[in-house]
Amino acid sequence: MNLLGLPSGEWKTPLPADPTRLGTTPVRICGVSRAVRNVWIASPDSADLSLQAIPFKLDKDALSFQIPGLQYWDLILIQWEE
Repeated sequence: MNLLGLPSGEWKTPLPADPTRLGTTPVRICGVSRAVRNVWIASPDSADLSLQAIPFKLDKDALSFQIPGLQYWDLILIQWEE
């Protein structure tokens, strides 16, 4: 969820403007203790609402990937190995 540039994080408060859009943004999740099969992203801010696979790297206990941008909100799905 992107709240950058907004005066309030309250959902019921009318927004004077859109949040500040993020460009490509790195994400790092530490403390990962399972093997990762895939990382997916979906966004209602995109014309294509389907899950899209994104490249990722698992280095010891840290999962790293980049989201291509963020307007309002994105969904990240991590598929674990069985």
